[in-house]
Amino acid sequence: MKTMMLVLFTMTVAALCYAAQNTQSSGAQNQNSAQSPSGQNSQNTNAKGGQSMVGKVSGDAKKFTDSSDSKTYKVDNPDTLQSSEGQNVAVLVHVDHDTGTIHILQLEPTQEMTGKVSADDKTFVSDSDSKSYNVSNPDALKGHESQHVGLVVHVDPDTGAIQITQVEMPQQQ
Repeated sequence: MKTMMLVLFTMTVAALCYAAQNTQSSGAQNQNSAQSPSGQNSQNTNAKGGQSMVGKVSGDAKKFTDSSDSKTYKVDNPDTLQSSEGQNVAVLVHVDHDTGTIHILQLEPTQEMTGKVSADDKTFVSDSDSKSYNVSNPDALKGHESQHVGLVVHVDPDTGAIQITQVEMPQQQ
Protein backbone atom coordinates (compact mmCIF):
# COMPACT_ATOMS: atom_id res chain seq x y z
CA MET A 1 0.00 0.00 0.00
CA LYS A 2 2.86 2.38 0.84
CA THR A 3 4.47 1.56 -2.49
CA MET A 4 1.26 2.28 -4.38
CA MET A 5 0.85 5.63 -2.55
CA LEU A 6 4.48 6.52 -3.33
CA VAL A 7 3.99 5.68 -7.03
CA LEU A 8 0.75 7.70 -7.14
CA PHE A 9 2.43 10.64 -5.39
CA THR A 10 5.39 10.52 -7.83
CA MET A 11 3.08 10.40 -10.85
CA THR A 12 1.09 13.37 -9.52
CA VAL A 13 4.24 15.45 -9.02
CA ALA A 14 5.50 14.49 -12.49
CA ALA A 15 2.14 15.45 -14.03
CA LEU A 16 2.17 18.84 -12.26
CA CYS A 17 5.73 19.52 -13.43
CA TYR A 18 4.79 18.58 -17.01
CA ALA A 19 1.73 20.85 -16.92
CA ALA A 20 3.75 23.77 -15.54
CA GLN A 21 6.41 23.32 -18.22
CA ASN A 22 3.80 23.23 -21.01
CA THR A 23 2.09 26.35 -19.64
CA GLN A 24 5.40 28.25 -19.68
CA SER A 25 6.20 26.99 -23.17
CA SER A 26 2.73 27.89 -24.43
CA GLY A 27 3.06 31.39 -22.93
CA ALA A 28 6.36 31.89 -24.71
CA GLN A 29 4.80 30.74 -28.00
CA ASN A 30 1.86 33.13 -27.55
CA GLN A 31 4.25 35.98 -26.78
CA ASN A 32 6.29 35.20 -29.90
CA SER A 33 3.19 34.95 -32.09
CA ALA A 34 2.11 38.43 -30.88
CA GLN A 35 5.28 39.85 -32.36
CA SER A 36 5.41 41.37 -35.80
CA PRO A 37 7.74 39.87 -38.43
CA SER A 38 10.39 42.37 -37.36
CA GLY A 39 10.33 40.86 -33.87
CA GLN A 40 8.62 43.84 -32.25
CA ASN A 41 5.47 43.46 -30.19
CA SER A 42 2.45 44.79 -32.03
CA GLN A 43 0.19 46.50 -29.52
CA ASN A 44 -1.45 48.97 -31.88
CA THR A 45 -4.79 47.24 -32.46
CA ASN A 46 -8.01 48.39 -30.88
CA ALA A 47 -11.25 46.44 -30.57
CA LYS A 48 -12.20 47.32 -34.15
CA GLY A 49 -8.92 45.99 -35.47
CA GLY A 50 -7.46 49.38 -36.27
CA GLN A 51 -7.33 53.11 -35.75
CA SER A 52 -9.16 55.72 -37.83
CA MET A 53 -7.10 58.55 -39.27
CA VAL A 54 -7.83 61.43 -41.58
CA GLY A 55 -5.05 62.97 -43.59
CA LYS A 56 -3.29 63.44 -46.90
CA VAL A 57 -1.79 60.76 -49.12
CA SER A 58 1.55 61.66 -50.72
CA GLY A 59 1.84 61.90 -54.51
CA ASP A 60 3.43 58.46 -54.72
CA ALA A 61 1.05 56.90 -52.12
CA LYS A 62 4.03 55.79 -50.01
CA LYS A 63 3.42 58.27 -47.16
CA PHE A 64 0.40 59.46 -45.21
CA THR A 65 0.24 62.65 -43.11
CA ASP A 66 -2.25 62.55 -40.23
CA SER A 67 -4.18 65.83 -40.16
CA SER A 68 -4.71 65.70 -36.39
CA ASP A 69 -1.01 65.97 -35.47
CA SER A 70 0.76 66.51 -38.83
CA LYS A 71 2.80 63.34 -38.26
CA THR A 72 3.90 61.60 -41.46
CA TYR A 73 3.88 57.80 -41.62
CA LYS A 74 5.43 55.44 -44.14
CA VAL A 75 2.73 53.24 -45.73
CA ASP A 76 3.77 49.59 -45.88
CA ASN A 77 1.09 48.71 -48.47
CA PRO A 78 0.92 51.77 -50.78
CA ASP A 79 -1.02 49.85 -53.44
CA THR A 80 -4.16 50.34 -51.31
CA LEU A 81 -3.85 54.12 -51.76
CA GLN A 82 -2.96 54.24 -55.46
CA SER A 83 -6.29 55.78 -56.46
CA SER A 84 -5.94 58.44 -53.74
CA GLU A 85 -2.54 60.03 -54.47
CA GLY A 86 -2.42 63.64 -53.30
CA GLN A 87 -5.91 63.46 -51.78
CA ASN A 88 -7.25 63.87 -48.27
CA VAL A 89 -8.82 60.61 -47.13
CA ALA A 90 -10.09 58.77 -44.07
CA VAL A 91 -8.43 55.42 -43.43
CA LEU A 92 -8.52 52.55 -40.97
CA VAL A 93 -4.93 51.57 -40.10
CA HIS A 94 -2.64 49.58 -37.88
CA VAL A 95 0.14 51.82 -36.57
CA ASP A 96 3.66 50.69 -35.68
CA HIS A 97 4.79 53.61 -33.52
CA ASP A 98 8.33 52.24 -33.22
CA THR A 99 8.99 52.41 -36.97
CA GLY A 100 6.55 55.18 -37.92
CA THR A 101 4.87 52.80 -40.38
CA ILE A 102 1.17 52.23 -40.98
CA HIS A 103 -0.67 49.39 -42.65
CA ILE A 104 -3.85 50.49 -44.42
CA LEU A 105 -6.74 48.18 -43.58
CA GLN A 106 -9.32 50.09 -45.61
CA LEU A 107 -10.31 53.46 -46.96
CA GLU A 108 -13.20 54.78 -44.90
CA PRO A 109 -16.28 56.19 -46.64
CA THR A 110 -16.54 59.96 -46.87
CA GLN A 111 -19.46 62.21 -47.68
CA GLU A 112 -19.95 65.76 -48.85
CA MET A 113 -21.75 68.37 -46.73
CA THR A 114 -22.43 72.07 -46.94
CA GLY A 115 -23.16 74.24 -43.96
CA LYS A 116 -21.89 76.79 -41.52
CA VAL A 117 -18.77 76.63 -39.35
CA SER A 118 -19.13 77.81 -35.77
CA ALA A 119 -17.21 80.85 -34.54
CA ASP A 120 -14.81 78.60 -32.59
CA ASP A 121 -14.27 76.00 -35.41
CA LYS A 122 -15.45 73.18 -33.12
CA THR A 123 -18.89 72.53 -34.59
CA PHE A 124 -20.50 72.49 -38.01
CA VAL A 125 -24.21 72.83 -38.84
CA SER A 126 -25.30 70.97 -41.95
CA ASP A 127 -27.58 72.66 -44.48
CA SER A 128 -29.37 69.44 -45.37
CA ASP A 129 -30.77 68.56 -41.94
CA SER A 130 -29.66 71.44 -39.66
CA LYS A 131 -27.82 68.88 -37.56
CA SER A 132 -24.89 70.14 -35.51
CA TYR A 133 -21.74 68.01 -35.65
CA ASN A 134 -18.73 68.14 -33.36
CA VAL A 135 -15.53 68.47 -35.38
CA SER A 136 -12.76 66.10 -34.30
CA ASN A 137 -10.06 67.98 -36.23
CA PRO A 138 -11.04 71.67 -35.83
CA ASP A 139 -7.67 72.90 -37.13
CA ALA A 140 -8.93 71.94 -40.60
CA LEU A 141 -11.45 74.79 -40.29
CA LYS A 142 -9.02 77.53 -39.22
CA GLY A 143 -9.71 80.65 -41.23
CA HIS A 144 -13.28 79.59 -41.98
CA GLU A 145 -14.88 80.68 -38.71
CA SER A 146 -18.60 81.57 -39.11
CA GLN A 147 -18.41 80.90 -42.87
CA HIS A 148 -20.59 78.81 -45.13
CA VAL A 149 -18.42 76.05 -46.60
CA GLY A 150 -18.51 72.73 -48.38
CA LEU A 151 -16.80 69.81 -46.67
CA VAL A 152 -15.76 66.28 -47.42
CA VAL A 153 -15.98 64.41 -44.12
CA HIS A 154 -15.82 61.04 -42.47
CA VAL A 155 -18.52 60.57 -39.85
CA ASP A 156 -17.21 58.58 -36.88
CA PRO A 157 -19.83 55.88 -36.31
CA ASP A 158 -19.05 55.66 -32.58
CA THR A 159 -19.22 59.35 -31.64
CA GLY A 160 -21.10 60.96 -34.54
CA ALA A 161 -18.31 63.55 -34.80
CA ILE A 162 -16.98 64.49 -38.20
CA GLN A 163 -13.38 64.32 -39.34
CA ILE A 164 -12.77 66.80 -42.14
CA THR A 165 -10.79 65.60 -45.14
CA GLN A 166 -11.35 68.63 -47.36
CA VAL A 167 -12.76 72.17 -47.12
CA GLU A 168 -14.17 73.96 -50.15
CA MET A 169 -15.65 77.40 -50.48
CA PRO A 170 -19.03 77.22 -52.23
CA GLN A 171 -19.46 79.04 -55.53
CA GLN A 172 -20.87 82.54 -55.11
CA GLN A 173 -24.00 83.14 -57.21
